[in-house]
Amino acid sequence: MYKLKSVYFKIIVIWVVFLLPTTSFSQDIIWKEDGEVLDVFIHKMRFARVVYRLEDDKKAPKFRLRYQDISKVERVDGTIHYYMEGREISMEPTELFMLGWTDADFHYKVHPLAQTVSLLSMGVFSYASLAYSSLFVIGYNTPFSIGSSLPKDHNLRYPDINLFADEAYAAGYRDRASRIKERRVNTMGGVGFGIGAIVFLALTL
Repeated sequence: MYKLKSVYFKIIVIWVVFLLPTTSFSQDIIWKEDGEVLDVFIHKMRFARVVYRLEDDKKAPKFRLRYQDISKVERVDGTIHYYMEGREISMEPTELFMLGWTDADFHYKVHPLAQTVSLLSMGVFSYASLAYSSLFVIGYNTPFSIGSSLPKDHNLRYPDINLFADEAYAAGYRDRASRIKERRVNTMGGVGFGIGAIVFLALTL
């Protein structure tokens, strides 16, 4: 009996020493857009990509994955991040969330004043910055501030007030409207910069 217990004890020791280190106790989970699920150790979540390791070892190789290829990330603390088109969204993309997202494409229009201010500010300051480079920062800050601010509810133009009362639908609509606003305002800022530069060149050459 003693020898049998001794054999069992040795087997347990061998399992702990040799098998446990190779067992994965990954802290984080990444769901990719193609359906693949990765058990990983996330090193950093950068602006455009996630940096992770496959082993809990600081010397292990690092891998990088773009948010464009990720649909969901669950951290060890239970925090969940959802992504669409390479950027984080405010909640899980349920059916109602996606309905709000697509409705915003058809119904939301960026306020003309925001576009005009962006165009004029970049036009004026791009012209001035060719002579005084520090002014470019001031001019760029205007469209950046406007584009990054959330659209106000009374400007959203959602098609159904009852649908908008649903949290998921409203979140999807707002998320999409914010991206539309940011893209449109930045586009107008770029146009304004080009106009300012052309005017400067036309007057100085």
